[in-house]
Amino acid sequence: MGTAWVHRNKALLHASSEDRSVASVADDCVQTDLRMGLDEYFERILPERAWYERTKDPWLSRNTYRRIKRLMDLAISASLLILVFPVLLLCGVAIKLDSPGPIGFTQLRTGKGGRRFRIYKLR
Repeated sequence: MGTAWVHRNKALLHASSEDRSVASVADDCVQTDLRMGLDEYFERILPERAWYERTKDPWLSRNTYRRIKRLMDLAISASLLILVFPVLLLCGVAIKLDSPGPIGFTQLRTGKGGRRFRIYKLR
């Protein structure tokens, strides 16, 4: 017969080869509404390798992937900027009509790795 110790609502189980099957001890714990902490049980039900682990070489080299990604980022950003530009123009006109002063301003921000960059904002 398998043994079970309970600690903080978690069942710590031990089942030897002469004892009942691991599944029957696990069923007892489930029936008593306790969570199991049994390494052997999880080793049996979990796959050897996670679904996201790489099983073969990547199709593109890292350098090629980064270049393609950068080109895609620039192309998508440029096309969206063209679509959003009329809205930004209307906002700029509304700001100018509403109050005196400049339409926008710039700020220095700190990015990844402490790199400083300038951001342009509407007032």
